[in-house]
Order: sequence, then structure tokens, then C-alpha cells
Amino acid sequence: MIDPELINSFIKAHPFYNELYYFEEIPSTNDFAKKEECRSNAVVLTSFQTSGKGRLGRKWLSVPNENLTFSLKLKLNISPDLNRYVIFFVSYIIFDTMQQFLKRENVGTDPLSIKWPNDILWNNRKLCGILTESILKTSEYVIGIGLNVNQLNFAPEIKAASISDITGKQHDLNGLIVQLLTDLKNNIHLLESQNHKQLFNLWLNSTNITGKRCSFSMGNESLKYGFINSLNEDGTISIETNGEIISYSSGDIKLMDY
Repeated sequence: MIDPELINSFIKAHPFYNELYYFEEIPSTNDFAKKEECRSNAVVLTSFQTSGKGRLGRKWLSVPNENLTFSLKLKLNISPDLNRYVIFFVSYIIFDTMQQFLKRENVGTDPLSIKWPNDILWNNRKLCGILTESILKTSEYVIGIGLNVNQLNFAPEIKAASISDITGKQHDLNGLIVQLLTDLKNNIHLLESQNHKQLFNLWLNSTNITGKRCSFSMGNESLKYGFINSLNEDGTISIETNGEIISYSSGDIKLMDY
């Protein structure tokens, strides 16, 4: 169970975060974070998100009180045209936090990886989804994070994993979100130092999809199949299909099991 008083005490002790907005139930933490009434550098947290969303307009489904669903509204010293580095940063820090957590649980972390552009996977199953949205007029970023923690049963059509599924035991939601917020705060220099090449390389080295076969669809295009040729610092993915390599800036990628 989420303990908002405990999380709020953490927020007050770390001025990087201005305020906690906690809701027992809310349609979407990202939608609330985009409102003017939500302060900059806020954490928006809920025990149950009724209309959560992922990339490409998908719904993010989560069982109440079993997972972490929250958003950050951050005012960052980075131009909107470089927002891909925000995606690199958040996904890498969450990946690294999960890697260190699983190591402490004596779990091998080879199956853990980042999938383009920002999902965290375990054995090709989604462990964490991230949705980043920019508010151009205020140079703020809204970052929605959905981490599967204690949920064990998922809809058949969803390829998902949870920390409990991996470790075989239940975990404290409060300790996990405090660790995530701490690691994001302590490593913000990776994003704001302008050493973006280093950040990209950290992100790239945490992926494990280059050379793998995939299905993909871009916009209204029909489903295609190919091999992932490269992940690029401009945020694009290059896919080889029928002897031709094409780079895409957005779309839906699914890794093949064969």
C-alpha cells in the first residue's frame, strides 16, 4: 500500500521536488500533471489510475495498490528540441535502479533491458512503461511512469512482467518509489550537464535489441518485418527490411521470439 505521509516527508526533505499530489484514484496522473494548478517539480502519485495511457494512445492497465503509477512534472534546463535526451535519461535511470535492486535480491539481471524508445523489459516482457510529454510554453516535461511491482496476473494479450514475478515475493511500494525518486534526483546532472553523448551511450549500452528480428508499424503503414540495424543518438531506430535500411523517429516495435 502507498503511504502518502511517508512519501510526502521524503519530498519535503529533498527540495528538488516541490510537492506531492496523491490520489487514491485518478483518471491519469499525466493529465493532472499537465494542469496549471500542478506545480513544477511535482510528483503526482496514485494507488489506482482508471484511464492511464501509454505510447501511441494505448491504455495502461494496472491493478489497484499493487504497482507504482506516478508522474513527474519537471522544469529542466534542456531545450524542447532535445527532448529525446529526457527519454534517454529517465529510461536509463529506471533501468539502472531496477538493475541494482534485482542484484540486491540476488537475481541475475541479463534479461533486463531497455526497448526503444523507453520501455523497460524483462525477457521481452514489459516491466515498466514510460510516457514523456513536453509543455512547450513553460519548458516543462511531464513524465509518466508505470512500474509493475506486485501484480502477478495480467491479461493474456499483454506480455508483462513484475518485480514480484521475477523475485518470487512481494515488495514495499514506498521503498521503491523513494529509491526511484532519489536516483532520478541524484543523477539529474547527466541530463543537464550538456554531456549528452555520455548519456546516450549509457542508454545505448542498456539496450539489447540491435540485430534482433522485429515487427514494426509506423503511423498508418501496414505491419512489416525486419532486423534492427541500429539505435541512433537523434532518437531514431534504423531497421533493415528487404535489403534496405530506413530510420524511423516513431512507431511501434515488437521483438520477435524467433
